[in-house]
Amino acid sequence: MGCETALFLDELGKNVTIVEQLGELASDQIMVPRETLLRKLSETDVSVVTSARIVEIITDRVIIEQRGNRETISGMDTIVIALGVESVNELAASIKNLVSEVYVIGDAEKPGKALDAIVSGARIGRQI
Repeated sequence: MGCETALFLDELGKNVTIVEQLGELASDQIMVPRETLLRKLSETDVSVVTSARIVEIITDRVIIEQRGNRETISGMDTIVIALGVESVNELAASIKNLVSEVYVIGDAEKPGKALDAIVSGARIGRQI
């Protein structure tokens, strides 16, 4: 969602820089939507830094490290952190003794895409 957020902020006239730890953007996207997303990004003023990590966030600047070199990015008024997802599933455990059946789907089951959650929900819906 980081790239999509970058596009949105660019449309609002913000100065946007994406700092990506991996060597390429949106590597977890499926091919066609990824190609569209990357094409849209290439048509904007969004700056992209890959193979880099954020070392420190200070009031008016961000320190990044890329291939052993540190660099400062400044001039921003907004920082968006998009670091991925982690499953949270405390609810299922807390209600399993209150109901006869509990089904866990979507990111509560495992991090994934919205389509995965829809398919999982449809499968469970057909079972019950």
